[in-house]
Amino acid sequence: MQKFGLNTEIEKSHRHDVFLDLELDLLKEQSSALGRAGRLLKESIDRFQKDEQGGFAKKTQKEHLKEIGSSLYTLILQREVIGFSDSNIKWIKKFYAIPEGAFQYLGVKKRTDLFYRS
Repeated sequence: MQKFGLNTEIEKSHRHDVFLDLELDLLKEQSSALGRAGRLLKESIDRFQKDEQGGFAKKTQKEHLKEIGSSLYTLILQREVIGFSDSNIKWIKKFYAIPEGAFQYLGVKKRTDLFYRS
C-alpha cells in the first residue's frame, strides 16, 4: 500500500479526523463555559430582583450590585476569549436586565481568605 501512497493518505485522513475531534471538543468546552457565565449573571440578577422586592433583607443593594458586576465581567471576558469582542455590553444589555448601578462594580471580586489574610 505504501508503494501507491495509500498509507500516507490514510494517515493524513486519520490526523484530519483527530484534528476535527479536538476542534469539536474545544467548541463544546467554549460553549459550556459561555453558558455557565450567562447562568451566573442571570442568577445574580434574579437574586437581586427577589431581594429588592423584600427590601434588601438578605444582602445590601451594594452587595448585590457588586455580585452582578462580577458576574457581568465574567461573561464579558468569556465572550471576548471566544472572539465576540464587538459590542459586548450592548449585546448583554439586550438579553439581561442589568441594574444600572452594577456597571460601576464591573469586575469587582469578593475578597477571599486565599488572597487576603489579616
